[in-house]
Formats: sequence, structure tokens, C-alpha cells
Amino acid sequence: MDIVLIRHAAAEPLGSPGVRFDAERALTSEGIRDMERIATGLQRILEKPGAIISSPLVRARQTAEIVAEAFGITSEELIEEERLGPDASPQDLLEVAQKTKKDCVVLVGHDPAFSRFVSFATCGHHRGGVWMKKGGVARVQVSEGEMELVWLLPPRIMKALAE
Repeated sequence: MDIVLIRHAAAEPLGSPGVRFDAERALTSEGIRDMERIATGLQRILEKPGAIISSPLVRARQTAEIVAEAFGITSEELIEEERLGPDASPQDLLEVAQKTKKDCVVLVGHDPAFSRFVSFATCGHHRGGVWMKKGGVARVQVSEGEMELVWLLPPRIMKALAE
């Protein structure tokens, strides 16, 4: 199975007008534009995923909707999963993806959870070493209990793929 991790794009800072809680932070207009380009780039290197699962936080859900639209997946088909929050463990992410029984699953969420997962896949532990930028995308292949990082692409490369 392939697990594709997409970290949400740039979001409004906490304390912005109308934003009292972290979960309410929406993508900025620049974040939306960036993610539209990133999703276009992703289409060029990834077949249509079997499932897109998002953190319920607003910025992740918006990111997931942009990616879903690029792949012709309706927002009703998106799955929200509480365990995809910023503090998710690598095991949480793995269990959420494997529960779908799909060959390719896109998870949309946050750091530090996603960087920890990529670190775990590459180093066998989740203590630092790999950091995903906002809008960054990673593909991890899971087979027979082994994990292999296939690629980790920063947003500038993802956007360049769209051109």
C-alpha cells in the first residue's frame, strides 16, 4: 500500500479576526492558490487515490477538498478522521490508512505528526531528522510490515510540476 501524506497549506494565524481556536484556522488566499498548484502537480505523479482522509481541522479539510477536486473526487467522498491531528503518532497514521484496505491512500493533516511519520519510515524512530513544509507531500510504501520513503517533495517542487 502507498500512503501519501499532504501537509496543509499556509493558514491564517491564531488570533486573526474570527479565529479564536486552532481548529478554526482556514487557509489563506495564498495557501489556497498554492494548494491548487500543488494538487495539479500531484496529478502528474500520482494515480487517483483509493481514499482521501483528512484531519477535521478547517485548514486540513480545505486542503483535502482542493486535492479531491483535482482527482475528480467529491467532497462527500472525503473521510474525516480525528486521529489525524497534529499530535498523531506514526502508529495512528498507519492504522488509519490500513483500515481503508485501499492500495493508495492520501492522508491530509499536520506537523509534527507527518514529519514524525516520515522520520519513522526512514529511520525507524520518530525523533526528528525529517521536516515537511506546509504544502509538502510524501509518499511512503508499506509492504509486509516494512516502510520505504518513495519521495518527499517540498511545495516549490510540487508547484513546479504543475507548470
